[in-house]
Parts: sequence; C-alpha cells; structure tokens
Amino acid sequence: IHTKMSVFGTCSLQTALDIIRSAYDDEILKNPARFFVDAHPLAVTFFVMCLLSLVCLVLSEITGHLSYVDKLWSILPPLYAVYFLYSDYRDSLNGKLNDRIVLMTALPLLWGTRLTWNFARKGGYSLHEEDYRWPVLRQSMPRIALSLLDLFFISTFQHLLLFLIILPIHFAYQARSFSPQLNALDYVAAALFLILLLGETIADQQQWNFQNEKYRRINAKQSLTGDYKVNLLFLRRFL
Repeated sequence: IHTKMSVFGTCSLQTALDIIRSAYDDEILKNPARFFVDAHPLAVTFFVMCLLSLVCLVLSEITGHLSYVDKLWSILPPLYAVYFLYSDYRDSLNGKLNDRIVLMTALPLLWGTRLTWNFARKGGYSLHEEDYRWPVLRQSMPRIALSLLDLFFISTFQHLLLFLIILPIHFAYQARSFSPQLNALDYVAAALFLILLLGETIADQQQWNFQNEKYRRINAKQSLTGDYKVNLLFLRRFL
C-alpha cells in the first residue's frame, strides 16, 4: 500500500506542477546556463513549449502567416520524448535506460517520422505554405478577432496540446524506479499503437494517390467521375 501511495504521489498532476514551479524558482534563476542540462525534463520541455509559443505568436503577427505551429506539429512531441530519454540516461546510475521510456520514445518517433514525411511531400514546410483553415478564417474574421484567436489558440493552445501529448512519458519517468520492466499492458498498448500507425500510413498513401490522380485529370482537362467528382469544391480547396 505504501508503494502504491508513493507511486501515486510521484506521478500526480500536482507533483508535475510543483516540479515546473520549483525549477523556475531555483534552477533557471540560480544557474540558467545549466538549466537545459540538469533540470527536470518536464520543466525543460514546458519552458521550450512556452518559448516556442511566444516565437510563433510574434512571427505570425508580424508576417500574417498562421501555420508555424503546423510545421512543428510532428516534430516537437518526438523531440520532447527524446529529451526525457536523455534525462533517464543522465539520471541512471549504471547507464541502463528504462525499457518503458525507450518504448514511449520510439513510438512518437515513428509517428513523427510518418507525419513529417507526409507533410513534407505536400510542401508543408514551404515558408509560404499555409493550412487551408487560416485563409478561410482570415477572409471571414476581423483582424482583431483573428489576432485573439492566434493569441489564445493557434500559437498557444496548440503548443499546449503538443506538450500534453508527451505528458504520459513524464509519469513513466517519475515511476521508473517503481516499475522498471515492461508488462503485458505495455505490449498490448504498443501493438495497438503500431496497428493504428500502419492504418494512418496506408490512409496517407491512399490520399496522396487520390489527389495526384485528381489533379492529373484536372490538368489534362479530363472529366471527373466517381469519387473524383463528389464535392469537388471541397476537394479542390481543402484536400
């Protein structure tokens, strides 16, 4: 019972908030140069999230481009996870990594690789490429309303979501000494993740093939039939 209570206390959300607050009260003020090396990974990733939120907000307001977070969407969660893995290695007495943290880093890396590749081949990392949502909102919203949306959602809340994606690895990091070995639930969850990832990868390729064929027909001035003709306005603007 005492062990279970210890794990719960170590992995609670209140403990997570205390870790972040204490890091800013002590480490970043006393020795900011060592913050990224020595601080708790939750505090470091939270700091990076806040910093990038501010950078994206400033850039989007200056340039009017609202897809900076979109370009980071598939990159940040794997990087956050890798930093937790680094911290596990840093804190290990014998240099042995925790199996669960290794697994919880490998899976986001696979997810991020798939999403980054798919985004890149569509030209998503072009400086002028913007998600279809933002031009639609720009045309239908006053400038001040769009800036408020940017402040509270586009450049801030979306970054918080990316941070929350990796929050489970924080709890695994906190409990690594209580439960160092993988169990049946880990294997089942990993298998389910891989199955879903495979499904997403297949769907990505199907959409890619569909769009290439659609635009081939449009450029060749061929008539669109079947699925290529359904909801053509949406297909042209948004997919």
